[in-house]
Amino acid sequence: MRRMTLQLIITCLAAIGLLAACDDSSGGGTNCPETSTVCDGVCVDTLHDPANCGECGNPCDDGLACIAGECTLGCGGGTIECNGACVDTNLDPANCGACDDPCDAGLVCQGGQCALQCSGDTTECGGSCVDTQTNRDFCGACDNACDPGQECVGGFCVGDDTPPLVTVTTPDDGAAMVAGDLRVIDITFTEVLHPASVLATSVTVTNSNGSVPGTVSLLPGGTTIRFSATASMGYLMDVDVTVSGALEDLAGNAMGADYTFSFSTVPSMLTITPPMFFGMVDATQAFEVWAHGDSDSVIVSNPTWTITPSGIASIDSAGLLTLLSAGAAVLEAEYNGMTVSARILCGEGLGQSTLLQASSLIWNGYILYWDFDPDGAIDDGGEDQYDTMWELEIVDDLGNSIGFPDCTIDELAFDAPYEFYTPILADEDEIWEGSYACNIMGPGGEGEVWQEVTLPASPSSLTLDMFYRYSLGNSMGQEVGYEIILEDLTGGTGETILDDDAFPGSGSNGWTNVNVDLMAWAGQTVRLKFHYVGGGDESPTFSFDSASIQDDLGTEYLVNGDCETGDSTGWTSTLLMIPREINLAPVAEVNGVQVTRSIYTPYDPGTWVRYLDSFTNNGATDVTFEAVFYGNLGSDDSGHTYTHAGGRAWLEYDEDQSDPPLGVIPGTTDYLDIPDYNDNWEVRYSLTLAPGETKSLLVFHMYGTSTEMAADPYLMTLSEDIIQSVDTDGPASAYLVGLSQSEYDTISNWP
Repeated sequence: MRRMTLQLIITCLAAIGLLAACDDSSGGGTNCPETSTVCDGVCVDTLHDPANCGECGNPCDDGLACIAGECTLGCGGGTIECNGACVDTNLDPANCGACDDPCDAGLVCQGGQCALQCSGDTTECGGSCVDTQTNRDFCGACDNACDPGQECVGGFCVGDDTPPLVTVTTPDDGAAMVAGDLRVIDITFTEVLHPASVLATSVTVTNSNGSVPGTVSLLPGGTTIRFSATASMGYLMDVDVTVSGALEDLAGNAMGADYTFSFSTVPSMLTITPPMFFGMVDATQAFEVWAHGDSDSVIVSNPTWTITPSGIASIDSAGLLTLLSAGAAVLEAEYNGMTVSARILCGEGLGQSTLLQASSLIWNGYILYWDFDPDGAIDDGGEDQYDTMWELEIVDDLGNSIGFPDCTIDELAFDAPYEFYTPILADEDEIWEGSYACNIMGPGGEGEVWQEVTLPASPSSLTLDMFYRYSLGNSMGQEVGYEIILEDLTGGTGETILDDDAFPGSGSNGWTNVNVDLMAWAGQTVRLKFHYVGGGDESPTFSFDSASIQDDLGTEYLVNGDCETGDSTGWTSTLLMIPREINLAPVAEVNGVQVTRSIYTPYDPGTWVRYLDSFTNNGATDVTFEAVFYGNLGSDDSGHTYTHAGGRAWLEYDEDQSDPPLGVIPGTTDYLDIPDYNDNWEVRYSLTLAPGETKSLLVFHMYGTSTEMAADPYLMTLSEDIIQSVDTDGPASAYLVGLSQSEYDTISNWP
């Protein structure tokens, strides 16, 4: 074996730690790894060595790499050459971002950066894997650090001492006209609420009818709680919401005091009172708009009024309407997008049809009403309570006499009619079939009876069938009559007259059938309405029976169309009475004495009437005469008379128990004859008038409320109250309302 030279020994020792047996020749050695080749005595990888690429002594040119024993332009696929190898510096932890830039142990190369590899529910924040649900420096997010003294709980910083506050409510506090079908109320807070503090009692809601049941929930995000009602809030409701002060934030801070707010809902409908007004020019009437819903009805404040055409009447902001000229008009009231209307009729033929009938009282199932003859005498139209009572006759000092003349329509002045609701009568006497008929029970005057019906949408047939009869009269020749109307409340077609008649004076008709096809109104809500103008004589009536609305399946849509329930169930009715004060003109004159009558009745209760008969001397000398009042009580000689209030009130009850008790307060008289068991009363006053002087006589008539054969407590109390009030309060007395100071000063018979 040949001795190795010193150079060969040094080269072998420097060869990558390989203690291979070296030979002094370039081949034949077998001590290098199988992947290496000995070149100039050194073991090299000719597959990757750019100085010996493919074989010893074959260097690659600058810019080329040795890849698989061949010199090439470079690495592909997003790799670069590092130390003769193609590597991805975005992912290679030994060459992360650049060659020979290794990552520390435990780190991975992501995007050319050495980074942590976080596991579980941790998140990398600031080079560390952290739990953002509990880490104070990275609470909920990497950029959210808790303040000193706070802890991170559930990703939120807690440990504050500020309680949660309400910031927003839906609906808003004080909101009006909120939808009546509302079922959800939301309350939003300044911070997240602790879920455990949100209870079923955290929100309580009441409306005008009482407690509103519902459930309470915490919405996602934790700052809003919701009250979900099991039913809608309802219409025309005042809703109050209380949020419990026990609600807490995540730090356990409680609200402390309860938080309350309120709102109101829209009405389901509006109505106007009265729904129609009849009168002569210069008459006035106060209108009211009522809102209705699921709670008590209320008067609407300050609706917007319009009159079309506007020349018929004017109306102020308080709802007081004044007629301006003859004709017909529509009064409309608008309130927050809802509208309601009334009819206005002014002038003869359109105007006041009940001039001689005043307000009334429902008594024992019947109407007691003040009905007057054209001369102002009380005549209840055959009801046998008053028969031409308090007729006036003037007798001069020569024995000449004259009765107060009958007045015509044009000679009457009045303020306004009065509307009130009154039940229709289930009549057992005049029937078409069955046991009852529906008697509108109009004691004269004018009124309407109606029922609202929702008709089926797709019937094969739909029919109204009914029978009606009437007896209407007016001795002054005014027109009376009736209308049977179908009013479309939802379809926009308005009122359709199904049957009607009108005539001057009086008229009557036996049972008559009406049969109408209603298919044109299928699916609509309608109002079947009976409108009558009855005059003022002999208790005119309008009755109907066997009223029915049925489809092809025989389904009945009217309620109690024959009053067989024995009452007015299902029906609503209004009655228009005449003005409270009737001033009769022109005047009568006897030897230059001018006479006027003013008659006043209250709206409610209508149990008394006030007469003020005034006498004026238009002559040049003194005049002496008697004012004589007389009349028939209609008690058929069964009336027992007694006095009360210190003898100043004369009262009577009917011993056959058929009529209500009556009474009169005549004031100071010169002659008074009010006997027992005699219908005929007579009262006289002697008056002397200087030229130009006026004297008046103040008298009250009264109705009682009992048919007992005994003194009526109501009449006794009423008479005492009238006398005491007029004596004490003078013109300010409630019983002298409408009387001016100058009129009061002319009264000569009081006390």
